[in-house]
Order: sequence, then structure tokens, then C-alpha cells
Amino acid sequence: IDEKLKKVYFISNKESTFEKRLYSIRFDGTELKLLTHESGVHKIQILNSGKYFIDSFSSMEKPTNIKIKMLTTGSTLKILKNTEIQQYVDYDWSYPEIVHFPSLDNTTTLDGTLILPPDYSKKNKYPVIIHGYGMPGTQIVWNQWGKTWDQYLAQQGFIVFSMDTRGMSGRGEKFKNYSYGDMAKYLAKDQLAGIKFLVENKYADENRIGAWGWSGGGYFTCLMLTKNGKYFKAGVAIAPCTDFRLYDTAYTERLMGLISENQSGYDSTSTLTWINKMEGKLLIMHGTEDDNVHSQHTNHFVQKALRANKNIDWYQYPGRDHGIYGGGARRDLYGKMIRFFKENL
Repeated sequence: IDEKLKKVYFISNKESTFEKRLYSIRFDGTELKLLTHESGVHKIQILNSGKYFIDSFSSMEKPTNIKIKMLTTGSTLKILKNTEIQQYVDYDWSYPEIVHFPSLDNTTTLDGTLILPPDYSKKNKYPVIIHGYGMPGTQIVWNQWGKTWDQYLAQQGFIVFSMDTRGMSGRGEKFKNYSYGDMAKYLAKDQLAGIKFLVENKYADENRIGAWGWSGGGYFTCLMLTKNGKYFKAGVAIAPCTDFRLYDTAYTERLMGLISENQSGYDSTSTLTWINKMEGKLLIMHGTEDDNVHSQHTNHFVQKALRANKNIDWYQYPGRDHGIYGGGARRDLYGKMIRFFKENL
């Protein structure tokens, strides 16, 4: 906020649902101005002088650039970093694509990202790994430079897919509110619309669909392998929340209300409720000293999976927190993940 010039500077997705850009506007609502003209996702740091900002941005086509710009005009003063794209071309980088498809009930259009193997051929159908998160108010589909792990999976012959389901962010209050009271309902239902899109457009081998995710993405993976069990052959859940009765109340009750008033919602959201529908194989990895999603989430899930005679492997990393860092743990974790998908998908 600049009280002298009577301006507010803010980030918005006004240009596109999939982008973050910097704008300014006067206190009286006039003179709305776009200050970052390059397409993509912009991360902004306003300098202490209040005259300049550092703009770090990328898009699906262009890797990260970092510039110093004038705050009032958005004009570039200096380029701090201009990432050389040739290194990615040499690596056989697969450029992601944003795709659109209808929900199963045909009431809304959903968005996803698709990464194809570098040697992709329309003559073949490919195994798919869906990287998910899906927690209320979050967003996974962005026009920004991709992640090397997704590229590695693509180079191993997998299609990598992600999508934003109803209940996620970027499309207004009504879209986000679909998740309240039952975080599993549309997260599960809309992912099936994504799978339908992949199968009908002849990308995917419908018998080789997998999922992976971390934290909220671990919850997503466990939900896919249980509630959507007949559609998924394999999944890797890292530090998963498996039952929101076990998660912190500040987060859970904001989205689910009190369990005394929403028993059915908590039951529906819990992956333990749906474990008898599990048909594929699941690998769970968790740190024993996770202070965010406590390892009891995995313990409860494993116990119920064993009683139901489900196909599950699990690994615990001693002394590791939610990030499972240090002492070779990350290398071991990602190695287990890729071996698991190659063997089971």
C-alpha cells in the first residue's frame, strides 16, 4: 500500500486462471494497471525503497527469468537472471500442455496439465501417473515452468497428468466451496473425468493408471486407490493424511466443521472408509517424526489394509519430519518410487 500515491499493489489471476501477475489500482478503484506484461506466474518482492520490485517469473514455454522493475510502470531496469533454455532442449524437455474437459455431470469445464513422453506416438497407449494434491483452496494447474521429476517420469515412458477439481482455487468462491463439508466428494468424482478424457483421447492405457502425491497429495493418492479403487492400478503416497479426525483442528474444522455436526462428512472424507474398494497396489512412505501429518495416519491405514487383505507396502524413515530430508532419505524415497511404478504400472 502506497498511502502517498494512494495506490494498492496486488497479485491477481485477472489475465488467466493459470497465471499470477502484479497490478496497481488507486484507492478509489480507478486506474487499474497491469505491471507484469510477460505471460506466466510472477513472484514479486517489493524493495524497501518502495520504488522497485524484483520479478521472478516463468511460463510453460520459458524457464525462470528474474528482473528488477520500476514499481509505478513495470518497466525493466536490469535483468538479474535469464535462464538458458538450450540446456532443457538438450535434455529432451517435454513441454506441458493445459487441457480442458467437462465434468462427468457436464455442469462445468475442468482444467488439467498433460506431459507426454519425449518419444510419444499416437499409435501407442501409455501408462499414466496422476500427480495430485486437491486440498481446498489450492491450485496445481499453472502456466509456469515444470518440475524435473515430472520430466524424469515422462522420460521413463509415463504420461504425467494433473488437474484442478471442484473445491480448488483460482475460479472463485462458488468453485472453491464445493469442497466444504466433504473434501473427498468432488476430488474423487472429478478425477474420473480426467481419466475419461485421457482414455477417450487415446492417450492412456486405462488398465495402467497410477497416482502419487505428498502430504495433501498423499491423501489424494490414498483416496484414489480406495474410493476410486477400480480405476487405479498403483499409487505412491508420501506423508499422507488418511483420516482428518487425526489432523489439526485449525485446518480441518475450517473446512469440515465440527465432527459432532458433520459425522457423515468426516466418514466420507476418510480414506479408511473406502479401503474395501482398493484393488491396486499402494506404497506409503512416512517420517517417524513428522510434526505436520503425524505418522499415526499411516499406522491407522496400514492396520486397516492388513485386516482387509489389501496389497500394500510401507516404509518409515526414522527421525525424519514431514519433508523426509537428510542422510540420503530423499534419494532413497525417489528411488523406491520409480522402481515401484516400473514394477507395478
